[in-house]
Amino acid sequence: MRKFHLSAIIFLLLISFTASSYGNTVSILKWVGSPGFENDGLEPEYGSKATDFTFQIMYQHPQGAPPLWIIASIDTNDDGFFSESEKFPLEVLKGTNYQKGVIYFTTLVLSFVPGRYNDLSYYFSASDGNRTYSTHLRNGPLLKQHLAFSAQPDYWFVGRDLRPASSHITGVDQRIILQNLGNGYQKYALSISQEDAHEQDGWMAADSIKGIDINTYALSALLTEKDFMQVDYNSFNEIYNDDVITKAIKIASGPAFAIGFNSKGEKVPPNKEIALWLNLIMPTTSSGVNAMGLHSIAITITCLPDEL
Repeated sequence: MRKFHLSAIIFLLLISFTASSYGNTVSILKWVGSPGFENDGLEPEYGSKATDFTFQIMYQHPQGAPPLWIIASIDTNDDGFFSESEKFPLEVLKGTNYQKGVIYFTTLVLSFVPGRYNDLSYYFSASDGNRTYSTHLRNGPLLKQHLAFSAQPDYWFVGRDLRPASSHITGVDQRIILQNLGNGYQKYALSISQEDAHEQDGWMAADSIKGIDINTYALSALLTEKDFMQVDYNSFNEIYNDDVITKAIKIASGPAFAIGFNSKGEKVPPNKEIALWLNLIMPTTSSGVNAMGLHSIAITITCLPDEL
């Protein structure tokens, strides 16, 4: 019988290179030390698309030589690499004596990148014509997602003289189109914020489709692709009451507000339009002083971040 012995195979890889003085800040690049720039070169540390981020560094040369060039390298797309388009020239902010130190800066507005953590990184580098010097890599800024959406139309008139326990679904021309106007992936949540405009003998919302009763209705929702048109009564609540809107906030996720198990109300990219369909099941009967009056229900649509 042949015997096999397990062993480890080791490859010795010799890497040789010549580098600039990466991380060498001695007498060349220093933190400014002013408020906000005591221990790094960035202020503020986090913000959004409306934030002006300022990067500052002091260039101090022992022989008083000005920099041939000086830049801030910022990983603006958060991919871990610094391309040529991510290198930003700096301008003089303060000082003329390069032996004592001249402060350089740039101010930028940075864009949130969907699908990334958006915790950026940066470093400064400069050349005096003989050598290239760089600071250590620093984290920042942390970009916050901007949430925004539109809903059109914002009103659904169900109809008049509706029969008890009847079901009514928004038509193709009555669907509510939601568009992500933010800069990152979003998900939507629905809740009933007003069960009925009438305080006296007003209607109430059931937590399940079987909960309809006297003055109690059930309102359900679906979130689909904008061009999806095949919605009927059986499309709603395929898994018991997963599509029923309640007073408690329900987030579109998995089967919630979905046909099947894939809600179109989650992981919605910027500018994406989706359709909101509603299904109202009327009370079994209506009683009280407002039984035959106009009843108004209000739902709240909330958008939430749905990034990594």
